[in-house]
Amino acid sequence: MEFALAGQYFYRQYRYDLCRLFIDSSLANPSFQFVDEDTVLQFSSPVFEHGFGVFALRDKRLYGALLALPFLFDSVGMQAIPSKYPIKNSFYIAGLMVHEMFRGQGIAQKLLLKFLDEINTNEYAYVFTRVWKENKANMQLYCEMGFSPVADIVQKSIKPGESDVQVFREKYLVRELKPHE
Repeated sequence: MEFALAGQYFYRQYRYDLCRLFIDSSLANPSFQFVDEDTVLQFSSPVFEHGFGVFALRDKRLYGALLALPFLFDSVGMQAIPSKYPIKNSFYIAGLMVHEMFRGQGIAQKLLLKFLDEINTNEYAYVFTRVWKENKANMQLYCEMGFSPVADIVQKSIKPGESDVQVFREKYLVRELKPHE
């Protein structure tokens, strides 16, 4: 598996594969929130305009992705995060996904390590992410990688065609970034 920094070029080349990976990951998640291809494209386009991704590729196929951009683009987080954190000097991991048949093989950790190696620590002091509280694997991974809980939020969603409101409890996690040596 190759782990590549992904900017505009990779995004244009793999955007539909990224949509499929995002949707498949959402469907496999017990906190499933309906997303379609247009929604994923609207979500991912600003990531590659203002941030970057890390892609896990094998034989020119996308099997994992980490998407990140400056924290200023996360309107929910900007309201939830304590004021002691300098938001303008923080980055946000907006998505971390691995194809179902490749989970449990350390790919998410390698995506995260590549991201931490590539981020500009002269410009950014912190990195945040948001994890569904029940996603034990992601919570464990982020905690093992030096992230710690900083805020709780509750989101509500209604699946298309249904009237029941689903409540999702999520945690914001933060890690202080150290300058690269």
